[in-house]
Amino acid sequence: MNQYMVQIAAIEVQMIDPEDDLLPMRKAIANVLKKAHRRLSAGAFAKLLDQAVPALVKYCGCAEDFEKLEHVLDDLYDHQVIDSTGYKEIETHSACNRWL
Repeated sequence: MNQYMVQIAAIEVQMIDPEDDLLPMRKAIANVLKKAHRRLSAGAFAKLLDQAVPALVKYCGCAEDFEKLEHVLDDLYDHQVIDSTGYKEIETHSACNRWL
C-alpha cells in the first residue's frame, strides 16, 4: 500500500499551480487507484482513497475544473473503483460543492 501512497503524494506535489491543467495529474491519480483497487484489500484501499481525495479535488474551484473532475470520477466509477456513494463523497470535498 505504501508504494501507492508514495505515487499519489509524488503526483500531488506536482500540482502547484492552480492555473495549470491538472487533468493529466488527476488521471494519473485515477490510474494509481485503479491498479491499487485490484491488488489491495478493501480496508487498505479505503485508506489509500482517503489520501487520494484531497489530491483529486485540489484546485477544483470553477465549473470547468469540476467538469474535469467528474470526467475522472466517471472513469473510476465505470471501472468499479468507486461506487455512487464514493463518487458523491469525493464531490462534496471539492470547493465546487457549494454549487451542488
